[in-house]
Amino acid sequence: MTQVDNLSAAMSGLIVAAATDPVPSLTSTETGWAGFDTAHAAFYVLGGEVGTACDQASLFTPTGGGSPVERIWSNAAASGYHDPCVPAPSGAYFVAVPVVGDMVTVGNVTAPGVLVPKGTSRTIDVQLLSDGPVAAWLVSAVSVSGGGFTYAFDQPTGQNGDTRKLTITAPATAATDTPVIFSGAAMAPTSFWAFAVQGM
Repeated sequence: MTQVDNLSAAMSGLIVAAATDPVPSLTSTETGWAGFDTAHAAFYVLGGEVGTACDQASLFTPTGGGSPVERIWSNAAASGYHDPCVPAPSGAYFVAVPVVGDMVTVGNVTAPGVLVPKGTSRTIDVQLLSDGPVAAWLVSAVSVSGGGFTYAFDQPTGQNGDTRKLTITAPATAATDTPVIFSGAAMAPTSFWAFAVQGM
């Protein structure tokens, strides 16, 4: 991207944050984006604002051309099981969602996640979903915050309705991580899902 493109992408996110973040005041009537609910608290690793929460998503170039701008989080789109980062690209939205049942604390955030005894492995289900017809896609799990965990899928591809197995191996010492599951092409993922992991 050009310098103008980079500036446009960065500034668009700052403008959205200024318009949507709660304004500190002495009253309790201020409204705005307060953050993720407990069920999605792991997404804080991607950023705590409507723009930074979509930093892992592709940028959006307005119709007719011009410089790219940041896509932003939409509760309405997410609750409708569509791409939460809008404007969404054309075509079906597809995502891989881990099935987690533990409560994990990473930093100062408590979120649904996976507890793994130190130095051992645990395998969880990951459900592949789409809101329309789409061919099989690649899935991968990547550590965002570190911690020495490793992640391995039983199969690298799948499609809507499939369940894949993700094996999480914890380091020998206590640690936490917030991995992201990416769906789509290896070098240009289309969607992502964050969750929390704790080695205990």
